[in-house]
Amino acid sequence: MTPRTSLPGKGFLSLCGARRFSFCGLCLAVTFFVDAGPGAAGAAIESPVAVSDDITADVSTTPEEPAAEANGTGKEDSAERSGQVKPEEQPKQTKTDTSPKSTVDGPDPDGIKDLLKSPLESNWSHFSSKEAMVTDIWQLADIDGEPQLKCSGEPRGFLYTQEKYTDFELSLEWRYPSDMNGNSGVLVFTQQEPRLWPTSMQVQLHQPAAGSIFPSGDATSDNSSEATGLANDVGKWNTCHITCVAGRLSVEINNKKAGEVTGCRPGEGVIALQSEGSETFFRKIRIRRLSAKAEAKPESPDADGSATSAAGVTRVSDSE
Repeated sequence: MTPRTSLPGKGFLSLCGARRFSFCGLCLAVTFFVDAGPGAAGAAIESPVAVSDDITADVSTTPEEPAAEANGTGKEDSAERSGQVKPEEQPKQTKTDTSPKSTVDGPDPDGIKDLLKSPLESNWSHFSSKEAMVTDIWQLADIDGEPQLKCSGEPRGFLYTQEKYTDFELSLEWRYPSDMNGNSGVLVFTQQEPRLWPTSMQVQLHQPAAGSIFPSGDATSDNSSEATGLANDVGKWNTCHITCVAGRLSVEINNKKAGEVTGCRPGEGVIALQSEGSETFFRKIRIRRLSAKAEAKPESPDADGSATSAAGVTRVSDSE
């Protein structure tokens, strides 16, 4: 092998030896090769090369994963790659209430209770002088778009509330389809006695004497009251309004004062409608309990034809 001749630039590099400085690993390799000769070339390739502290190269580093986007899809993609897939959320199941609903409404915000809500047996019981089913005498039906109670008049007896009342306001409407001497009545403070004329205070709905008040059975009062000529013609609806406070019983028929009695004894009981031989229709039977501390006073008509009750509540008749 031909001996290597000196390179033309060797003298120049020697002249610069005092000023030589390394810019990078490549410069050191060139200098080493020139100064040491070709024998050192292989060693230079196999040996680690000193690298400046200012330059680093990490060839083992893998490319970084793309940053997750703001919408969160990065986390979902990562979970899918790792095999941890989030299960789909199951819709919430709600229980369906299949229990039967009551068809009986309670008092409204003003404390008024409608006593003609279906079924009839939810508010009323009955007594008959002869063996009979309640539906043989009393039938609740929807007539002309409103609930009406029909009484056949026979057998005789009465339909009575399941609750007792002491101080209250009761309003209702009634009519006789064709009987010129139609007869029925409202019993208040009624005692639950199995007889045709129980102890009670009776408000007459008899066509010629509607609005009369008197004690029945073993009941007593300070006085009685008679009324005549207050009912409308047969076939037309009539209104009846009864107020009971502290043993004082006041009655209006068709927005006219019928009478008043005091000292009613007993002063508590159920309310009853009489079956007295005449076909009778009732509607809009409503009741409101009054405060036991309320002072009973007569009702007087207002200028607009309405009346103010003992409870201080203005009411207006809505009879046709």
